[in-house]
Parts: sequence; structure tokens; C-alpha cells
Amino acid sequence: KETQFTLKEEIFTKIGVCGLWSDGLPKLESLDWGLELYRKKTLLNYFKNMNLFSGFKVLRRIIAMLSLVQYGVFVIKTTYKLKPTHISCHNVILLPLVWLSSRIVRAELIYVPHELETERTHLSGLQKKLEKIIEKKFIYSCSQVIVVCEPILKWYKEEYKLSNIYVVRNVPKKSDIKRNNIHNDILRETFDIPHDSQIVIYQGIFGSARGTSDLLDIFSSFEDDNIHLVLMGMGEATIIEEIKKFEEECVNIHYQPAVNMQDIISYTSSADIGIF
Repeated sequence: KETQFTLKEEIFTKIGVCGLWSDGLPKLESLDWGLELYRKKTLLNYFKNMNLFSGFKVLRRIIAMLSLVQYGVFVIKTTYKLKPTHISCHNVILLPLVWLSSRIVRAELIYVPHELETERTHLSGLQKKLEKIIEKKFIYSCSQVIVVCEPILKWYKEEYKLSNIYVVRNVPKKSDIKRNNIHNDILRETFDIPHDSQIVIYQGIFGSARGTSDLLDIFSSFEDDNIHLVLMGMGEATIIEEIKKFEEECVNIHYQPAVNMQDIISYTSSADIGIF
């Protein structure tokens, strides 16, 4: 949505995004509306099943750190090649890398956290302290900070005394939520759910901190199928496997992979209750 809008409004003439490569994706991709995607293949791609190293936490961390270094070098090289006028960073852990890239090409740095970064649900201990230090150190080097709602803006203003901070709400486009585009029975038809049963939908990232396991335990304990749970979104492979296992054993639990942005409203509106 960000790149489509900025290109359509001619704020920028070209936008490039650095990301991680995965199976089925090209390393370089140009979309017809002007976005260019640059993807890096790292060591993590060669060790897809990190569960093999479940007993070797140190080895898992080494592989992850080396992959991060690979990605960092890739970002700096891509930045130097493209020489952009502005660079945006979307999470706190990459701020030092993006700050360095912006200094190399003398670009303006824009910080666009998708949530209240250092107060995320699962963040604690040393990692939380480290991220707080990073954000406090580098946020003053940003020409603008853009957040998704007023309460987060208020928190950043109070915490860092910022004046160059703005809100751009993360809401669906009007063209995606027109009534004639909504398919209200899509969940019932997809999972063969009776019309006299209620549907509860969870949307977003799966994980223990988000209560995914709790939801599975609760809904698997129901003795009848008068109420169904649909888990729609994405998460780590182990969590997806857990959801699929429950789906096989329980007639009222269903897994729906993340859908295209323009289809989200159809899935949401076809449920009776939203849960988080």
C-alpha cells in the first residue's frame, strides 16, 4: 500500500525493497506499477529445517547471525548501487544497518515501525534492553518517524520528545472494502461449516505470545461443533504444524493461510466473532 500510493502520487519515481529470498521467488522482480524487489538468499535457506538443530541452540544462533551479516552486506551493496534519496526502516533491530546505509549515500532516513517496537508482546529480557538502546540511539538520526495510530504517536513523543513524528493509519483501502466485493459465506463454504454454527476468527501472526496454543486448547475441549475457530495468518513452521494437527483431530478448528490484501475483508466479514 505504501509503495503503490507514493508511486501513484508521484512522490517518488522509483522504489526498491530489500527482502529475503525463499523458494519460488525470483531474486530480482519488477512489478508493473514501478516497484522493484531485491531478495537475498542466506544461510538460513540452506538450513530450512532449523528443528534439526533443536539440541544445538548455539549453532542455530550462529547460523542466524551469519545470515543477518549476509543480509546486511546485501542491503549496503544494494543501497550503494541504487543511491536512493530516502531510505525507510520498518523495525528497530535493523535501524543501525539502515542508518549506515543512509549515511553512505547521504539519504534521508525514515523510521516506519509497524507497532510499538520495544513494547511488543513477546519481547523481554536482554533482547528488550538491546532494542531499547538501539532505538534510543538511532531514532534522533531519522528525518521523520511514521507510526500507525495516535496512542503509539503519544508514547513516542513522551518517551523521546519527538516533534518529527506522524500517523499514517494501517487500514484497508476503500476499493478493497466495497460491499459488492465482499463474499460473506467464504469461510462456511471453504470449511463446510453449518449455517447454524458460529464462526470465531483469529487473524494475524501465530505464536505463544499471541495466545495461539491457548485458543487451540480451548476450542479442542468443546464437545460439540456449534462454534468453530478459524486461524488465519502466518507463523513459524512448528506453530503451523501444531495448528494442522489440531485441525485433523477437531472438526471445529480450521487453518486458513494468509490471503491477499484485497480479500481480507471477505474472510473477516464471513465470521461471527473476532478474537485476539
